Amino acid sequence: MNRETLILLANAAFMRAGVPTPRMIFLKTPGCNVFVVPTPRKPVLVIAGDLSAKLSTEQIEAVFLHEAAHLACKHFSKRILANLSALLWTASGLVVLFLIAVVLLPPQWVVLVAFFAPIPAAVAQIGLFSRALRAQEFEADRVAVEKLGADPDQLASAIRNLSGDESPSAAAKRWNVTGVSAWLQTHPPTAEREVKLRALVPVKSSQSRAA
Repeated sequence: MNRETLILLANAAFMRAGVPTPRMIFLKTPGCNVFVVPTPRKPVLVIAGDLSAKLSTEQIEAVFLHEAAHLACKHFSKRILANLSALLWTASGLVVLFLIAVVLLPPQWVVLVAFFAPIPAAVAQIGLFSRALRAQEFEADRVAVEKLGADPDQLASAIRNLSGDESPSAAAKRWNVTGVSAWLQTHPPTAEREVKLRALVPVKSSQSRAA
């Protein structure tokens, strides 16, 4: 598939979502990935690697609808608020912890608390922000299918292919045993996304049923 065809598919997907058509950037990389970056003038859709060698036309269309859904849901402005909220919660916790330490602990322990407490606080902040990002991925999947007409099976298969063809059981096992690293993941496990996607009803199917 040539670049002109990819541009046409992307423009059609973004127009369907009611968002500005993107400027396309193509990167030569060993792996494949697709992501959108908002800019003041128009969004930038980055395509890394040979996407057509990894995905079918239907899968590419579904992925583009997913990326357009991020813009339609205003996810990027919400990410700023989510990060500020996570920062506020962790900073408040640090202040409370330090005040408790000052009241209850000897000075040498207060110094240790002041030195080491920011480390778990930073992990907590990143984790809270990452949880918000995972929720946005689920929402973009749902909006792409239920409102924009993406095929849930094609989107699930595309996510599987782009994630490195990891089996659902292996993905679930890895997700469950990694503990803190799972808390810091910005994307949900592929197996979980597949299950949720295949439970959705595309907008075209729901309209035909209503008719």
